[in-house]
Parts: sequence; structure tokens; C-alpha cells
Amino acid sequence: MGVENDDAEPPSTDHCWQLQRLRALDFELITVPCVTGTRDGANPDVSPFFLPESRQLLISSMTTSVGAKVLAEVYRLHHIPLPPITLQELLKRGPGASPAIAATLQNDPQALNKWREVNAPAIVTSAQLLHREVPIRISRRIVDLENLPDELPQAKPIVSLREQLLSSFDQLMSCPLPANLAGERDFMELHRKIRKEHATMHGNIAEAVQALKYEPQGLSESLDHFYNSRIGIRMLVDQHLAAQTPKPGFTGIVHNECSPMAIAQEIALKVRPMWQESLDGEQLPAIIVSGDEQATYRYVSEHVEIILTEVLKNAVLNSVAAAKRAGIGSPPPVNVLVSGGLHGMCVKVSDLGGGMTRKEANALSNYYRTATDPSCDGYDPVAEALERRAMGLDFSDSFGLRIAQLYARYFGGELAIMPMEGHGVETYIYMKCLTGDSELK
Repeated sequence: MGVENDDAEPPSTDHCWQLQRLRALDFELITVPCVTGTRDGANPDVSPFFLPESRQLLISSMTTSVGAKVLAEVYRLHHIPLPPITLQELLKRGPGASPAIAATLQNDPQALNKWREVNAPAIVTSAQLLHREVPIRISRRIVDLENLPDELPQAKPIVSLREQLLSSFDQLMSCPLPANLAGERDFMELHRKIRKEHATMHGNIAEAVQALKYEPQGLSESLDHFYNSRIGIRMLVDQHLAAQTPKPGFTGIVHNECSPMAIAQEIALKVRPMWQESLDGEQLPAIIVSGDEQATYRYVSEHVEIILTEVLKNAVLNSVAAAKRAGIGSPPPVNVLVSGGLHGMCVKVSDLGGGMTRKEANALSNYYRTATDPSCDGYDPVAEALERRAMGLDFSDSFGLRIAQLYARYFGGELAIMPMEGHGVETYIYMKCLTGDSELK
């Protein structure tokens, strides 16, 4: 089952047509035409009548560049409930291919194109679902930014980000409903363009939070909603694209035999040179991976990679810091233990970095306390490539562990940090997985 993420119905507000934070000097009264009808047609019906006085919308004068109609549609769509994204539902998106067919299509572009034509109905249906769902999810991200506490909605980076999201929303709403493979290609090209435009999104949020003088109430909850929505959109789009290029061992982005042990070993190998460079060539601790090699499940392997990268980064830093304090050359090792269960996997990452207090451990996954320096341009914990996620060994630039917690919890798992003062830190990761076809019913 999915957990409470951005797919849950948003909490009710006093009025969906009215922003919650209004500053008399910064806002102007705009009467918005009532938007009705569905998104499935070429254009929504826009009533020529003005809204009743009770539904007049107060909109910031600096956010009207996209037009009042677009804003009205944002506030209408963000209240539409969507079903949770579960692993079971993810597997149903897009066409399926047997392992033998997937292997055949790997190095044969002509055969792949023919396979896509044969499976055009499933591909187009999947694109049509995205055409409906993604604007709803983006509208929630826009409203999440407006609902950030205190002065954050007026912060320049947040205003810029909101304008960017409004522009993306407008582009998606203006894109025709895909009716064939050509329409699907145009639609997905727009998604690729939007993803590139959103490359600085994480930096915008970190910059705005870093400028705060104190931690406002509700900050973590608001940013959790925002990042959960971002995770959900990326996952749906990536599943649609991956399902069109079948890969042996995968169903879209879902790895049929995901091995956390193999992923941990790969991370340790790939990121070590980058982390060593970030620490000016200092010696890094050995990362020792052990446990159940046979523990494999259906899961999104990229999620496991994101989670383990952030947790290992924290453990490596703790170990390096301990070696500096003790004046020794070789940092104590970091141990990764993988345990398989009937319906999920558990991973324990342990370091001997001297530990910390419970308060210090809680601060590791706190947005406000970890937004110390947003200048790490290449870093993004939700980036596609492992190399980009691994950049910047100083995890405090990134909200990294908080994002890792969101990924762990997205499908009903958990990430818990257990400090042992005077000894080290143990981090437990539990991921609920699919273990067989019976769970797809």
C-alpha cells in the first residue's frame, strides 16, 4: 500500500478560491472567470460571467503573468483527489514485455519501433493518464509553495519557483491530449523540456530556507508535501518512458530483482573518488557490505540508491570526523548489513564516529538546520544520475537525509537514525516490497 503522500486528498481550506496569506499592500483584487468542464477536451469551458462576490480571488500582483484563468484552474485542480501511487499500480502503467522480448529489443531499433506501434494503445493510454494527473500534482506543488509558513511565500527564490511552476502548468494544460504515438512523443518532449527547466528547483528552496532567521512552525510538513509531489511526478513520468524501452529484469523503472546489497556495493565503488575529492584527498573509511545476498525484491532500485547514498554519506562524514578528532590516519570503517524478510528488506548502516545526542541526530533530517549553504550548484538529492546526487559530500547542503526519509516512507517503509553517544550512529532503513505476482491482484 502507499503511504500518505502527495496523492492523498489535500486538507480543506477556508476557501479553495482564496489564498491563505494576503498582504494588503502587495495584493490586488482580481475578478476571475469561472473555469468549468473537463481537461479531456481541447479547451475548458470558461464562463463569461464573473464569480460571485464570495468567490472573488485575491491574487498577488507579481504572480499574474500567466493570467487569472490559469490561477483559477490551479486552485480548482489542486482539490481533485488522486489514488495513491503504489508499486502495484506503477507496474500497470504502460506496455509490458517478457524478458525474452525485452532482450531482443535491446539492440534492434527497428524492432523496438515496431513493438511500440503494436503497443500504441497502452502507450497512448498511459500518456493520457499523465496528461490528466501531472497538472493536478503540479497544482499541488504550487499551492504547497503558497502555504509555506511565515515570509517564505514572498521570498524571491520561492516567488521565482512558483512562477516557473505556473508556466509549466500552463504549458501542460495547453498541450493537446495525446491521441496517437506522434501526440505522445510531443507530449513527452514537453515533459523533458520542463524537467530541464526545473533543474534549479532544489537550490531555490535551499536558498529561501537558508535566509530564514528562525524555523517557522509547519516548515517540515509543507516541504514534505512539496517534495513528495516532486517524487510522485518524476516516478510516473519515468515509468511511462521506461516502459517504452523494455529492459531485461525491469518492468519500467521497477526492478524485478532489486538487490540492496548489490546497490550498496555499487555506490561505495562509484562515489568514493568524488567524495575523496570533496574532502581534498583525505582518506575515507572502508565501506564493508555484508548480509543476505539472496534478498531481492520488486522495487524501484533508484529509490534504494538515493536512500543509501544519503545514509552512507552521513556515515562516512561521521567516521572521517572521528579520525580527525583522534588524530589517526585511517577512519573507522562503515558497515552495511542487509537483511531480507518475507515482505521487505531492512538495511542497517553503522559507523564508529563517536555518536551524537538525540537532538543532534534529529537535526540531521531537519530542513531548517541543514540548509547551511545552498551554493552546491551540482547537488540535487532527487536528480536522475547517481553522480549528481553524490556531489557535495557535505550533506548539510542538501536536505539529503530528510529526502531519503521521504523516499523510504513513500511505499510504506521507514528510515530511523539511532545515535549511540560515545560510540557511533546506526541508521535503519526498512523498505516494503513486492515479493510475488499475488500482490499485484
